[in-house]
Amino acid sequence: MRLDLRKSGVRFPKSTWAKIHFSIFLFASASLVSAAQTSPPTLAAGSQLHGNLMVQHWLTVDLEKQIARLQFCYPHPETNADSKALPQDLANLERELDQCRIEQKSLTGSTSTVTLVLWFQHLDSIVTRERDCQERAEALLQKLGEQASGKAFRALPVPNAALDPSWNRQSDIGKDFRPKKILFGSTGKAGDDRTLPLKFDFGSGMFSFYVPMASSNKWEIGSDVENHSSPSYQWMRDHHVGHHYWAGLYNNQNSYAASWFRAEVKGDDDTWLKLADGKILRSDSDFAQLNIWNDRVENYFKTYCAVQGRTFRSDDSLVCYDYTGEPHPWGGQPPGQAQYSGYNDSAVQKFRAALRKKFHSIGSLNAVWKTSYGSFEAIVPPPDPYLSPPPLATGLTFEFQRFRCDSNAKLWKSLCDAYHSQDPTRPVEANAGMFMSGWPVEGLDSYQLQRAGAADWIDMHMNNFWPNLAEQIYLYSLCRLSGKVPVQFEYIWTFPRTGPVSETNESDFRATCEGSVWRNLAWGKKALVFFDFYYDWPAYHNAFLDVNAGYSILRPSACVVPVAKRKARRYEEVLLNTEVSTPKIIILEPTTSVFNSPNVHPNKGFSFHTDVAGKEVHGLLFPRNIPFLYVPEQAVLEGYGLEAHRVIILPEAPYLPKELSQRLLAWVRGGGTLISFGLPGLWNESGEATGDFLHVFGDGIGVDADPGKWKWNWRVPRLSKAVAWKISGAAADEVVCAEAAVGKGRILISTSHFQEEAQKSKFYEALRKATVREEVICEKNSFEMVLRQNKQGNRFLFLLNPDTRETRSATISLWGKFRRCVDLGIGSGVKVPTEFNAGHSTFPMRLQPGEGTVIAFQP
Repeated sequence: MRLDLRKSGVRFPKSTWAKIHFSIFLFASASLVSAAQTSPPTLAAGSQLHGNLMVQHWLTVDLEKQIARLQFCYPHPETNADSKALPQDLANLERELDQCRIEQKSLTGSTSTVTLVLWFQHLDSIVTRERDCQERAEALLQKLGEQASGKAFRALPVPNAALDPSWNRQSDIGKDFRPKKILFGSTGKAGDDRTLPLKFDFGSGMFSFYVPMASSNKWEIGSDVENHSSPSYQWMRDHHVGHHYWAGLYNNQNSYAASWFRAEVKGDDDTWLKLADGKILRSDSDFAQLNIWNDRVENYFKTYCAVQGRTFRSDDSLVCYDYTGEPHPWGGQPPGQAQYSGYNDSAVQKFRAALRKKFHSIGSLNAVWKTSYGSFEAIVPPPDPYLSPPPLATGLTFEFQRFRCDSNAKLWKSLCDAYHSQDPTRPVEANAGMFMSGWPVEGLDSYQLQRAGAADWIDMHMNNFWPNLAEQIYLYSLCRLSGKVPVQFEYIWTFPRTGPVSETNESDFRATCEGSVWRNLAWGKKALVFFDFYYDWPAYHNAFLDVNAGYSILRPSACVVPVAKRKARRYEEVLLNTEVSTPKIIILEPTTSVFNSPNVHPNKGFSFHTDVAGKEVHGLLFPRNIPFLYVPEQAVLEGYGLEAHRVIILPEAPYLPKELSQRLLAWVRGGGTLISFGLPGLWNESGEATGDFLHVFGDGIGVDADPGKWKWNWRVPRLSKAVAWKISGAAADEVVCAEAAVGKGRILISTSHFQEEAQKSKFYEALRKATVREEVICEKNSFEMVLRQNKQGNRFLFLLNPDTRETRSATISLWGKFRRCVDLGIGSGVKVPTEFNAGHSTFPMRLQPGEGTVIAFQP
């Protein structure tokens, strides 16, 4: 029920109205100011005011954290009395704001104007004290900052007004679709005032998963939407907010199929996805599983994208096209049933055409595959490996998987081109595959999609599952190689949970949100879309609005987003103009082995390689702050230089192209260290035995003890003199883990993934010997660290306390002598006390839960 106090006859004193109007002016956007001047606050306006107060509260708390860190660096015998009182005053305000939130719940649906008056009076009292705390915090930080850094110090280098949305298509997106500032977006709808306190630059617009097509060349939308005169567009213009468009082309394993298109293709079974068991996935709904190898389907997709581009090209509010949502172009059937795509008649014909193009003659194909086909027409796709898992890959199984990935990349490229044909300056965003190429059943190759130009902004939806930290590094690594922009759409801000999190503790979620955003920024994300405003997903607990209050008021933890945005603005120049320093360690994505890997049904777990690289390898490196990046196999084959790296890790790579094996061995002979999880290079892509790496260790053999499951047994009756160390197995000639010298380098192989302590010790010893020294060391690895560098060689260390409850202190050591180490997270920057010892510059650091900062190093 909407309550209007003036209509009810209730009157506030002039002083109270003045304070409420001041708070609205101070904390809200211009449109709310205008509304407040013409009509008194209502329950909805009070809820929005509460949200603005919460936002300002956390911005002030962030200033208090900077004061605490400054006093940690420069302790004074006589601490300013206000620095002791401020934290307590802020804690009291937090309790009162929470009490107001509880009071608001009781007002929902109430007709009691008296109760509403009391609630506004409570808010009014908080307005005054909140303003007072903000002014005290800013003044104290300014005073202490000047003492430590001089008169040039500024407590607020990024004023609160700079956090307001200011979307401008021309000034916010630059050349090659690269954002000129870090963009904060959400799934909040245009026209929803409840989103305003959080200062999002853009929302999800006025559309849902897709826009219906009335015909092959026209959308089914109203004229006020088409000519941008609808109230939603006016709201966006008033608040300087943009919107992104979720196109709905791919949504899980479904695609939008317009009713007119379904009528047009009625009776054509080749339109629908056909599985290996002959099942055809026909559909009479707007979402269907279509056969991408059917020419009519491809043309329909391209037309749909082109119509979107033509419709939106004059819409200055549009930020980007989001044309895939967690794409899984596979059957999506229960375990035990066929899953793979590529069995339609049109797909089979195009598969044969692809083989003819690659091998030119059937004789050439037979020579490579060791087969005896009479013609290309005699070749049929292999059985679905989820129904008939092959014990060993063959030329047929590998090329079929390669064909499926190539086909999706070709299609996605044509769709991106269709958008740009009508709207050439707007970014196209895609969720281009999952970690380590996702499940092979999907037929997607993340790096290939980027290299093909399937999108301009690249996203991966992995942040709400356990591989989320590994995925962040993986996505950054791929975009670094391809030149694409990494973004995080459908961002579950309540993950990853690296510290204790209680589902009822908003403080835990606030620290989780701050830490999560910080990681995304440190690992290169240029745009974030927070999900979901309007529904509290049980597994995520991620709604921005309080579910217990009927989604009518913002959650306290959600109101910390502008704090994260202020930090993004503070470090924007660094974030936009630096890259992660090139590490001495890379993890090779073994694409050929991914294609041939054991099958894991998507409903039962992640891909085989996600477990190996995302859990086991990552778990050995990341918690110890050992820097690394991922490099796909294709990049190395295309000429990526390995010379900058001292260690290459192979996460289960039994299938390797001959050319790649030779390149890796040459790199090892030159002084590199190769560490393999599982037996490497047993076969080439067609399943032909090679054993290039195992030969180094002597005359022996590596076999898959459970064919197709990659359970390794390594028998070496006669060890080579090159073997420097080994762990034996149960049998006399069985090797579990061994290291051998190869030229100036070495190879370390474990069949059991360095799980035992002796193997772990050898793993870290190999890293120490190969990398010579660690660039940055954090005492007890208390903080997560990312070292970034600009083109001039200046370095910036991003630090994060990943715990949600514990304030941590530690000494940081950086190799080299630096004249100044500046904490950019304290106002406009404060030099931290630094000592030089044993070749390292060291300084102390203390960070509160979820808090991050950036240290700039000046030689």
